[in-house]
Amino acid sequence: MKIAMLGNYAAYFIPRLMHFRQFLAKKKCTLIIIEESDNHRLYSFASADQKKDLERILLFAREEEVSLQKIHKRTRDVLNAINPDVLVTGFISFPFGAAGLRWAKQNNKAIVEYDNQKIETFPRNVFVKRIKKLLLRNVDAFLCPSESWDDTLYYYGFSKEQVFYGLNTTDNSFWAKPIRCSKFDFLPEDFFLTVGRQTKMKNLQFLMAEYNSYLKEGGNISLVMVGDGPEHDIIIKMAEGNPKVVFLPFQDPESLRELYGRMKALLLPSFKYETWGMVVNESMAVGSIVAVSSECGCASTLVKRGVNGFDFNPHKKGEIKKVLNRLERLSKEEEKQMKEASKIIISDWSVDRFSKGLYDAILYAHQNKKGVKSIFDWILIRLWKGRYNYKDTTS
Repeated sequence: MKIAMLGNYAAYFIPRLMHFRQFLAKKKCTLIIIEESDNHRLYSFASADQKKDLERILLFAREEEVSLQKIHKRTRDVLNAINPDVLVTGFISFPFGAAGLRWAKQNNKAIVEYDNQKIETFPRNVFVKRIKKLLLRNVDAFLCPSESWDDTLYYYGFSKEQVFYGLNTTDNSFWAKPIRCSKFDFLPEDFFLTVGRQTKMKNLQFLMAEYNSYLKEGGNISLVMVGDGPEHDIIIKMAEGNPKVVFLPFQDPESLRELYGRMKALLLPSFKYETWGMVVNESMAVGSIVAVSSECGCASTLVKRGVNGFDFNPHKKGEIKKVLNRLERLSKEEEKQMKEASKIIISDWSVDRFSKGLYDAILYAHQNKKGVKSIFDWILIRLWKGRYNYKDTTS
């Protein structure tokens, strides 16, 4: 069976694709990755070197100006040449999801889509939701993170048999490797940690206000913030030169692994636009305590309150401060137990979960591919081009 995956794949997706390629090879299946370019406008790509073992086709040169029309035409031409048995794409809201659905239905091919947005993540009016329902009912199978997404997919008309799990995973074996050397001896012995692009959706201004309040009321644990972004200077100003707040630039995975292993706890205070939060997977695989906004996609699946961490309301003043105080008061034995709990919880969330979930979805789609439901659906599929979501949630 020949399988094509059509999308734009950020660095965190690469371990999944590498494992999936090996998984498929054992089943005598071929995997071809189709991407827009190595310099996509919305996603931070891994280097070409990281993807060297994947069979990839780039639709456009790095410098090429790309329109939705060009994406659809080039995608169609490449898929016609490859002629896969099953096509895997991202959500129909985006250009590749739309282009893939159109090609699959025109050529009687099975299609699997994946996504981690919930129905409440980006509020849409009734008309938009209805259009999405009509488009999605022509998709054969769907891969999502976990059962927490069932209500969303049932709303869009998928049956239980069409829904598969395991989207948001990482290479646990890499993150669990022992730390061989240290490059962060200058950091405090105890610190909370944030990691990621410092944007509005990360809610770091609110976190900093809560942390400042925590310090004023006697808190002692330092805060290390890794990353950069549009809100970086604002956060630095809010820290007011306090030596307990340390700012670090983006770090490579090996360095992050050390930071996860040394920290008191990971803090992820994001709003609901953080549809998962892969840093939680990574840090838990190291064996870390996590404190996560209840709006983050991973919170309902990976965070067990009082077991491996805590969740909190990202809007309610005082909740983060309360969690910081609870974390500071943990005994050494409690810390040890919670860290071990993280390892146990995340043990079922390595890349093999992704490969199995996606392969099962592909088999189901291949065996149960369906035609277009109606003439009206055909019109929608032909007209809908998808769009890039420039909504100001990340800037």
